[in-house]
Amino acid sequence: MTWLTRLKMFGGILAVLALSFALTLLFNQRMTQAHSVTATVTAPTFDVGSGYGGIVNKQLAQDGDQVSAGDVLFVVSSSSLQQAVSQGGAPGSTVAYQLDLATGTVTYTAVSDGYLVDVAATLGSYVPDGAVLARVVSQERTVEGLFSLSPVDYGRVEEGAAAIIVLPNLQTLEATVDSITVETEDGKALAVIRLTSDALTDPVLASLTRDGTPVTTQVQLRDDGVLAGPTTTALSFLTKIGLR
Repeated sequence: MTWLTRLKMFGGILAVLALSFALTLLFNQRMTQAHSVTATVTAPTFDVGSGYGGIVNKQLAQDGDQVSAGDVLFVVSSSSLQQAVSQGGAPGSTVAYQLDLATGTVTYTAVSDGYLVDVAATLGSYVPDGAVLARVVSQERTVEGLFSLSPVDYGRVEEGAAAIIVLPNLQTLEATVDSITVETEDGKALAVIRLTSDALTDPVLASLTRDGTPVTTQVQLRDDGVLAGPTTTALSFLTKIGLR
């Protein structure tokens, strides 16, 4: 056997070992990731409630309009407010509406920045006491994902762990695990993991991060295996040289 043949043989062995090691690290990385069964963008929603019913004589916002806290949404000429005043009552304004006792009108305002949905108070319509005139979907955003995890994997999910959100246009956002809860569906225990990301409130992504938008998510599990150190080192190196 010539030296050239020996070098080729040793080179082939080294290449096979390197490939096996790389595939082992890749497999180990995949084992430390959990993917959601379903996931959606969620946002707090605030009802614009009718404290005093009456006729809507001004409608200053429509479904889908962007609003800021304090913006006037509706003005209602309220017979119930007029009746309360005639009976000697002196109701006061709140953060959600301002009362004009002299004219018997109620001015409803937005209590949060966001966009308007489910507008029921239209110009000229009657709204009863206690009705929901509209809803304001807040600009705050989180993602709630449903994960089917084994007991062992559930124990490896940690608050503050790294996560990824994939939007409908396949754009990825870096996120972190905010909270973990468990719910039962069809007799099976499922983990509900809430993710937060500053990018969810980016105005450029507003159309892709509306309340209820379906997304996919991936959560990093704690690596308890013997390859945890080598895997982390290898992935960090690939990140530094721009290959990951």
